[in-house]
Amino acid sequence: MAEFRQDPRALARSFMQSIEKYALDGVMVDVDTATLAGALGVPVEFPADEPAVARGARLASLADVDALPPPDIARYPVVQVWVEAVRLLCAHFGNEVFIRGNCDQCPFALAALVRGMEGWLTDIMDPELEPFAHRLLDYCTEATSQFLRLMSATGAHMLSNGDSAAGPSVVSPRIYRRFALPYEQRMAALSHSLGVPYALHVCGNTKAILADLVTTGADALELDYKTDVRLAHDLMKDSTVFIGNLDPSSVVTLGTPALVEAKSRELIALFGDTHRFILNAGCAIPATAPEANIRAMVQAARVVVTVQPRSAWRPPAGKRMQRALGRQARNVTRGRAMTGMEHVRRHGTKSGDAIGRPKRTFDRGEVLREKFVGGAVREARCIDTARLSAVAGAPVRAAQKGNRPECACFEARDIGEYDTCPHGCVYCYAVRNRPLAQRRYAQHDPAGEFLFPPLNLPDNESGPDEPFQIVLFE
Repeated sequence: MAEFRQDPRALARSFMQSIEKYALDGVMVDVDTATLAGALGVPVEFPADEPAVARGARLASLADVDALPPPDIARYPVVQVWVEAVRLLCAHFGNEVFIRGNCDQCPFALAALVRGMEGWLTDIMDPELEPFAHRLLDYCTEATSQFLRLMSATGAHMLSNGDSAAGPSVVSPRIYRRFALPYEQRMAALSHSLGVPYALHVCGNTKAILADLVTTGADALELDYKTDVRLAHDLMKDSTVFIGNLDPSSVVTLGTPALVEAKSRELIALFGDTHRFILNAGCAIPATAPEANIRAMVQAARVVVTVQPRSAWRPPAGKRMQRALGRQARNVTRGRAMTGMEHVRRHGTKSGDAIGRPKRTFDRGEVLREKFVGGAVREARCIDTARLSAVAGAPVRAAQKGNRPECACFEARDIGEYDTCPHGCVYCYAVRNRPLAQRRYAQHDPAGEFLFPPLNLPDNESGPDEPFQIVLFE
């Protein structure tokens, strides 16, 4: 952590490695949750290998709020490192990866750090101190607004803040609506005035204020695993993106890859009727989370759910999931029926009558070919012994053995690497990030033993943290 607070290139590279290692669609760039507090003069401890922690308060009394100097967070070094790292990421990936520039605390949570949590929670219960409380919130609003303005200039695709101290785990819904909600609305409005979408994160069980959170104007809400996800779906599906909400501890960190995948699929099925959903953990994922669990979450989002045969069917948990899978099953059945009708029109039926069953059944691949190309394209494969024989001028023999369902390739051994071919064929599953493939191609040394330099070599500026590439000659 010490290096990341001081060197924006090191911070940016850490995110680049994660993106490339796990094939992420997007990242939220965050450093410490005490950065804005430190910029306002709160004593902060900076452990070398842990996130920073606020120690103590800036204000001994809420009545001293008017003596605080005007906020100028751009002078705080960690803020500059944070903002520059986001700028580097945006310049590196362009629109290939979604970059969310987090801007630390919302005004309520920041005020709790400036005054000290115990003092702040006591002060806001005193009606005589309420004017001072709102003056501190206005002061913190200016600090958070400065961060949003700085971050908006980096090219980030979304801005965000956290307001965990404002959740029902800490304060009542009445306190939230009086002291937190109006300031969250101001942050969302500011982000929109800067031309950037806005996300808000709140920890704990937000059921009691979920309807209020939707009124903040935030384009997305990142909510903890304790939140009633079905209620969130019903309230948000037509207006607000839901980000989350896997349990970052018991599932993502302490669970198995199978559990992570199962919980991810439950969320994907629930939000299958809206595009306003981003699969993620509900809060920060601990550094000890196993790589296999992160990959399981990504894989669950990548793989298209297919309906299993009836003999293998197991009712999923929840009527909502059953309805979602039922709709999917009906779509598959409808597609196969339409393919059958088209086959009847062209080739007749088993009985010879004008109406009846087609002469054969159809697998999913045939349905897709009929649907998209009308059957005009013949089956093809990327590992083709006939083509290889013609190129070699000698017979090449191998058994037909695909690598996945509907793959018609012949048996072969893969000695390549993903994201290395620069040609950009739109159907190619081996290139998920063409700019990365083009950079790796430019780095290729025909006389070297690697397709592209590993991360620990000085001339590699973009490779993933995977040191075990295949060596062709030893």
